Amino acid sequence: NGPLGLAAARMQTFEVSKAPIIKTDYIATSTCYIGKATPLSANIIKLNAKVKDEKAIDIFWETDNENGCKNYEVERSTDLKVWEKIAVVDSKNESKNYVYFAIDKFPIVGFNYYRLKQNELNGSNKIIGPVAVEFLAETGFSVTVYPNPAVFDFNIAITSDKIQATILQFYDLQGHLLLTENVTVNNGFNKFTIPLNRISEVKSELLLHVSSELGNSKTVKLVVENRK
Repeated sequence: NGPLGLAAARMQTFEVSKAPIIKTDYIATSTCYIGKATPLSANIIKLNAKVKDEKAIDIFWETDNENGCKNYEVERSTDLKVWEKIAVVDSKNESKNYVYFAIDKFPIVGFNYYRLKQNELNGSNKIIGPVAVEFLAETGFSVTVYPNPAVFDFNIAITSDKIQATILQFYDLQGHLLLTENVTVNNGFNKFTIPLNRISEVKSELLLHVSSELGNSKTVKLVVENRK
């Protein structure tokens, strides 16, 4: 039961050949109305998402009659509560059918939920979706960092099939150690948030090295955006 159970009940699941990644598609439709009387200019015929090349997730939607539409914000969530913007796509703003695409290059292992925020030129907006895609790790230990680039903090998502002590180490590109964090990774999904103000001498680019007591390791390049 709950949001995850409802999403899973709506999806058809199948395995991708030669890779333990499961992808699921669910089509969401919208009447594109605000309140009871104000129609939005663009009509979203369908919203969909699917795993791409075992590494990313494609989000795509089809529209017609976009007069007055400004753009579409693509948002992602892992719990249907907290949403983060991962892309902005400008509208063609014409009375024709169009198919739009966005790519999530860093999906989280597990269920990823996507929705659109349709923004109008007159300032109104509409939420369409969500759709759900399950992205499974290729091994028993996977690491994903988001957002990347980041402004204030990095979320380190680790999925494991075993409990294991793990070390998170941040380096600059010259190899100087800036921060070490000792964490316990439990069986399943884990998330660790590292504020940038905890990393000494933050550079525009960093390296995160993750290593566990069971011999699992991964290095991820991180980008720090300037705060404005």
